[in-house]
Amino acid sequence: MTVTKLEPLAYHHRVADAVASREKELWDWFRSDTFAEQYKRDAQLRLSKSAIQLGRDGNANNGGRYGLAESARDKLGSPATSYSTSLRMGAVRRMQCCTTFPG
Repeated sequence: MTVTKLEPLAYHHRVADAVASREKELWDWFRSDTFAEQYKRDAQLRLSKSAIQLGRDGNANNGGRYGLAESARDKLGSPATSYSTSLRMGAVRRMQCCTTFPG
């Protein structure tokens, strides 16, 4: 598995520059630790209400998923937490896994 750090595109830089120059107070709040902490709390709350935190020993399939998350965590140098949730798409129910990398 290859883990690549995504870099912002030119469009993202233009949007950020526009918000920073036109909405200074909003931009300062967004860049603050307060925003980051609030976003992290909100994301953890949403995940705790709608998903199950996965561990390596949860079931046979989780070992492989957990290994991928650990590999990405090691390459990115960031803690990782894996979750599983069930999504309904019409009549079909699908399992979805995600891994969060705070920070």
